[in-house]
Parts: sequence; structure tokens; C-alpha cells
Amino acid sequence: TPWMGAGAWDACALDYTEEDLAGMECYAGFDLSSTSDITSVSYAFPFDREIRLLTRHYLPEAQLLNVANKNRAIYRQWVKAGWIRTTPGDCIDYDKIRDDILKDAENFNIKMIGFDVWNATHLRTQLQAAGLEVEPFPQTYQRFSPVAKSAEVLINRQVIEHHGDPVLSWALSNVVMETDANANIKPNKKKAANKIDPAVAFLMSFGTYQLEYGDLIFELSEEHKQALEQFNGIDL
Repeated sequence: TPWMGAGAWDACALDYTEEDLAGMECYAGFDLSSTSDITSVSYAFPFDREIRLLTRHYLPEAQLLNVANKNRAIYRQWVKAGWIRTTPGDCIDYDKIRDDILKDAENFNIKMIGFDVWNATHLRTQLQAAGLEVEPFPQTYQRFSPVAKSAEVLINRQVIEHHGDPVLSWALSNVVMETDANANIKPNKKKAANKIDPAVAFLMSFGTYQLEYGDLIFELSEEHKQALEQFNGIDL
């Protein structure tokens, strides 16, 4: 079963641009597990009581003509529309991703970057050398489960906002969660009908944001905070 219903995600769409996010602080996550297909970097921007997303997607140019790639037609449309950036050849160019992140660091205040310990060691070292703070994001139940469960609630509450990125929407619709004996969940790439890498990058950026901000789900409204402050106990 798909993890996310399209209706809830579509309701989180908001009209904003990169320019609206200039100078703002954000938390990044990247999923670099694919070297020959789509890979993504996601940014989560705290915005009042909401979180706004910006996600960049990369694809080796050769995949647009690869007859074995069932997504090549839709990829071509997204490249044409500017949603996917291509790199020359048949392998993802991590230097291009690094350069784009460093360029983004000039436009945004990137507080922390979450990375998969297995696939991003070289890029992590380069980003650290450039002065960015990087944080391991293990692809485990323990790390993913609280993040995915919070994300689900906040999407349903329309606290997480996106600007209509069709690649991220498509990837989210492909996500299938696997569950362990304790009802912990994490995205399962093997069971997914199609690519989920952009969705994993989004969850990693949101999870990195949570390291600093905690869980918004349990935040009290101002009204409830006031009521709690004025509460003097129960008369028995």
C-alpha cells in the first residue's frame, strides 16, 4: 500500500519561489544511493509555524535516451520544465551536486545537512571542508520511523508545504513503508513500484530539521500555553 494519499499532499501545495526563501535558514538532506538514475537534495525551511520545502533533482543525461529506463519520457518532460537537472554521461556527477549545494549555501543559511553514511562519504568530506555542518542520517528504523510518522501527521495538518514539485509528488506516491515487529516504519526501495529517492531526501531534510527544532506535533497552541500557565491545580 502506498504510504501517502495524493489528496493530503496536494493540499500542502503553496505558491512560492526560491527567491521567497533567499537568506532563510534551512536544513538539508540528500539521498545519493543511485548513481545511474534520479538523485535528490532537499531543503526544509522553518517558516513561521510551517516548513517549506525546496528539492533539487539530478539525472545522468544518458538516462533520457536509455530504452531500458521506463521513466525516460516523463524524465524528459521534467527536464524540459526545469524540475530535473542533468549531468553529462551515464553516471551522476557528484561534483555538480557539491557545487550546487555550495551555491545554495550562498543564497540560503544552511544550518545542517543530513547524509546517508553509506553513500556520501566523499561529498560529506568536501562539504565539511567548505565549512558546512553535516550530520549522519543512518537508513534505519530507529532514525526513519519517528521522522516518517511526524511527517505524515504534519502533511495531514498542512504544516509541511511544497511548491508543486511534480518529481517529489511522484516519488512520494511511490513510497511503500516496511514495518518491523515494533511497528517502526521506514521507506522500502525494493517494494516500491518506482523511484522514491526524492521522497527519501525530503524525509532526511525534515529529520535533520527535527534535530534542532524537535517535534512540532506536540507543540501547544498559544491558547493552550496560556491556559496551562494560568492553571492552579484542581480543587478537590
